[in-house]
Amino acid sequence: MADQKVEFANALRGLAALSVIVSHYLGVFWVKAAAVAELIGMSRAPVPIPVMAELALSFPLKWAPFGVALFFVISGFVIPFSFETYGRLDFIVARFFRIYPTYLTGLSVSLAVLAVITGILGVSFPHSISEILHSYALGTRDVFWVKSVDGIVWTLEIGLKFYLICMLIAPWLRSGSMAVFTVPVALLGISCILGAVLPSSSTTALFWVALSSPYILFMFVGVAFNFMYREKLGGPFGALAIAAILVMFWVSLRYGFFKWQSVLPHYAAAAVLFAMAMRFPAIVTRIPTIGFWAGISYPLYVVHALIGYSLMVLLLSFGMPAWSVIVVAFGATVLLATAVHILVEKPSHRLGRRIAMAIRSAEVEVRQIA
Repeated sequence: MADQKVEFANALRGLAALSVIVSHYLGVFWVKAAAVAELIGMSRAPVPIPVMAELALSFPLKWAPFGVALFFVISGFVIPFSFETYGRLDFIVARFFRIYPTYLTGLSVSLAVLAVITGILGVSFPHSISEILHSYALGTRDVFWVKSVDGIVWTLEIGLKFYLICMLIAPWLRSGSMAVFTVPVALLGISCILGAVLPSSSTTALFWVALSSPYILFMFVGVAFNFMYREKLGGPFGALAIAAILVMFWVSLRYGFFKWQSVLPHYAAAAVLFAMAMRFPAIVTRIPTIGFWAGISYPLYVVHALIGYSLMVLLLSFGMPAWSVIVVAFGATVLLATAVHILVEKPSHRLGRRIAMAIRSAEVEVRQIA
């Protein structure tokens, strides 16, 4: 039932994934060479920035923060629907099969491609066994503050923490209780307190809390949209709640640990786009091929960084023109993401739902017997 209700939100996943890839392939790869080299262990050939990259960089919107913010709003919007069907345990089971098999498969393929390309170019593989193992144990890396091996996992880690919070407040989400909005207030307090007490070079056990708190707070923008959609919150009050959450998000960035308030306009833009799509859903759902991009959005997000960056470095080393390097890398990641979607994501998602519904049925039977 939730899937039928949120077709427009699902379509936005495709736009979010493409926004992140535009940023990474047409921006980060060309202007943040040191960061890319640290991630893949290789440096690109010194070639001029292609025209398509210059155009993307000149756009006032920062594509990656916008795309990530859109993912966050979508997650905040769709998760409360899950509790119309699931309880706490079956929700966690369904989320596990939705997230982990696809991520672990994409990570494995990405690391394999990176190993092959570093071997071809005769450079050392850039990641340690410990870093790789923490990446496979999705959800532990930031707690122990181990270097990311793929550059994108931090958003998934934030999503996992949001799911755990949602599990704890499931009755509020199910009923549309306004008590839900005490959570972003609490997160604001945590973020500001940690920003004041943690030293600037801190890598303590609370470091991951300081990183996650502002972005989990922002995800409640999606929850507010959900309450408006389900008519648990009137339009004017919903708009006020969203505006308040955005203000809290800015404060958490301004006075929190990381002080990265420059992303606020791009996160606000994602909220505005979501509002427009919810008001006029046909505008989004009728975009040509949007269903395809939405379908492969998660595996595409997972595999694009390591594979795209390393493949572009390899092709540039062969003397290929910069524009064709971008096209080939994009095409390769799309093909791979499509394969992961068909062979792993869809079957594991179906399996997770079957197991979750079996758990739900068993819990209902136990309550009826009791």
